[in-house]
Amino acid sequence: MHDAGISIVIPVYNGERTIGELVEKLVKVLSDFGEYEIILVDDSSSDGSFEIIKKLALEKAEIIGISLDGNYGQQSAILCGLNNASMEYTVIMDDDLEHDPRDIPALFMEIKRGCDVVYAINSNKGGKPLVRSLGSKLRDTIFNMLTEKPKDVKVCSFRIMNRTTADSVVKAGGGFVYISMEILRHTKNIRNIEVSYGQRGRSGHSLVKLAILFAKIYFNYSRCRLFNRFRSTGPAYGIRAIV
Repeated sequence: MHDAGISIVIPVYNGERTIGELVEKLVKVLSDFGEYEIILVDDSSSDGSFEIIKKLALEKAEIIGISLDGNYGQQSAILCGLNNASMEYTVIMDDDLEHDPRDIPALFMEIKRGCDVVYAINSNKGGKPLVRSLGSKLRDTIFNMLTEKPKDVKVCSFRIMNRTTADSVVKAGGGFVYISMEILRHTKNIRNIEVSYGQRGRSGHSLVKLAILFAKIYFNYSRCRLFNRFRSTGPAYGIRAIV
């Protein structure tokens, strides 16, 4: 039994086929924690995701559903979830069952050893699609250029952070945010653990989309003033409804 409270933040986009099963698995794991909340942030899905989220939230008080008023992207949806998280520790994970809820206790035990953030990277080094492999290498290159990220640390979308780090990340301003860049602005006390990922249900990755994303990261987080004109402005997200 873990006496700490834990928040789970999940950005949802067209996840109607997976979120019910994911929540069911999460509830089984999180019953070992003192208290928990599951925050599902629907990024203006075109399927019935939010209808399922509303049903889940009505059935269980620990589930919070948020509907964004437009398609802002995964990172903005995560930022919204972090803004609404209230527990001592927060886990961020995907909605497609690639990340196994049974790995959350391992993330929790590692962060309790005295770090601010723990990333659960995939122990399966092979079998990654070429686009995702190239994307990961390019992302690491940009991160090494723009931050003082420890060279032996990898970043990914499955992670846990403490309250202090979460509170720092949610102060991000501007119309574009990348959560791991915000994390690295505030702490270098980061570790990795290895877990086995499941098969990814779907992928929105393409070389063009990745190129656009990494260009946005570079323009918005570079210290070069010449890029000021390219930096995104306005709110990172807007909320339509909370259930």
